[in-house]
Amino acid sequence: AREANMTISIHATAEEIVLSAA
Repeated sequence: AREANMTISIHATAEEIVLSAA
């Protein structure tokens, strides 16, 4: 995920990492 909002971007990226690790 690549959001314009930095906070959303960090949160979305973290979720992607967790989902990828799942």
